[in-house]
Amino acid sequence: MSAARSMPFHAPPGFGGGPVPSPGSPFLWIFAGAPLVVALAAVVLIAVSNPAQQPEQVVFPGVRSLHVNTDHGDVEIAGADVAEVRVTRRHHGDAPRAESSGGGSLIVGLLCLEGAVCTLLRDTPRDHTDYAFVVPAGIDVAVHSRNGDVVLRGLTGRVDVSPGNGTIVREDGSGTGTAGPDPGPGPGPGPGPGDGSGTKGTPAGR
Repeated sequence: MSAARSMPFHAPPGFGGGPVPSPGSPFLWIFAGAPLVVALAAVVLIAVSNPAQQPEQVVFPGVRSLHVNTDHGDVEIAGADVAEVRVTRRHHGDAPRAESSGGGSLIVGLLCLEGAVCTLLRDTPRDHTDYAFVVPAGIDVAVHSRNGDVVLRGLTGRVDVSPGNGTIVREDGSGTGTAGPDPGPGPGPGPGPGDGSGTKGTPAGR
């Protein structure tokens, strides 16, 4: 059996007593660049892991009917024992948004000008807003969604849903309503709110 041979160990430059690299040494540039590489990696990881912005919450008082229009946003509407409509928005990318409240109606996703027909606000798979509503259980609800998913629960008023390519889930609701192919944005559930200068949502908790 041959005896184990000890192999000489050469420490890397600057480690364990090895020679310290001179300012012009390539080793110095490699080690100096390491923190920059780590910082760039951290930025990339943060950007990838947080594609959506922080959710926003607002409150709309005095709403008796809700009309929601979206191309790609998901919509969740839950009926509860509340007096106002509570809205949580989650924006993706540069999401366009239009919300108008007036005459007891809250219209989301339609841009309504004074004396003109309401125009649907278009969004994209990259730039859109997901909505979660907590509403008085008995209000009237209309949802027009082309590619987003719709979840409805606990609603006892009239509910009209026009789905496109998304899915519809209705849970424990006893209200009346219809569901069918998307016919387009429609005029909304009540009188138009003018140019959007009606009652604005107030931040939740105020």
